[in-house]
Amino acid sequence: ACGVLTMHGSSALGDADREHQTNVLLLSAQRITRAKIAHMVAMRHAIMESCNSLPFTILLAALFLFMLWLHSNVAVGVQATSAMAASVSKLAVAVPVSSGHRYLGNASRVVRIGSMMRMDDALQWLELGVVPLIRNEGSATPELRDHFLVFN
Repeated sequence: ACGVLTMHGSSALGDADREHQTNVLLLSAQRITRAKIAHMVAMRHAIMESCNSLPFTILLAALFLFMLWLHSNVAVGVQATSAMAASVSKLAVAVPVSSGHRYLGNASRVVRIGSMMRMDDALQWLELGVVPLIRNEGSATPELRDHFLVFN
């Protein structure tokens, strides 16, 4: 280093030689080792992995915020659940009375959620009561339809 600096003004060395010596001195001061190269490659790989996973991370964050927003209004869910429970508990359906596979004329009985005795009762209660209630059809009583419509 001293030789280049002391001979700066002399014409003994040509410009090309001086430049070569300066480059050699700079390179020897900044040694590039295998560890530095491995570290640089690892850092570039980590940066590329981060950039590749960024769209998925943004999508996941947006999905989380959407789910958070959906679940933030608990009152609506509670009202809908209580309206449905109240409507179903009050729902009464007149089903024809049968003996085996024969229907006994015009006789019918009222079936409610707690008075079902057979699978046929449950299926007819669902078909003649719950489905019209949910679809807002005429079979369900008007007060039940109105009560259910508020939250449907």
